[in-house]
Amino acid sequence: MRTIDDILPTVQEATADGKLHWKDYDMPESYEAQIGPFLVRIWQWQDNDDDTSGYTVQLLRGSKVMDTARASQYGSKFGLLEAVFEGARRSYLNVDEVIADLEGELAKLMK
Repeated sequence: MRTIDDILPTVQEATADGKLHWKDYDMPESYEAQIGPFLVRIWQWQDNDDDTSGYTVQLLRGSKVMDTARASQYGSKFGLLEAVFEGARRSYLNVDEVIADLEGELAKLMK
């Protein structure tokens, strides 16, 4: 049986290559990307009861959740979900462009 876990490396790669663009979602520390008729949504969470944190990613078609993956910092999928989340955050915030702008401003200062 295939799961959303199977496509996460491709989602990560498409994000890193700038082919997949993320926007913020209606929760703190959450992002989503539209891929054809599908939506991939990821968010960071904290469980104060047992002092764990992690990420959840969902695959949606319309408003229907098709699949979900979740990993705490102790789980084997944590690194992959963290990489997808960080890529989504950087995409949404346009970090590469911000750094390029900052480099330009620093170059002006150094003249």
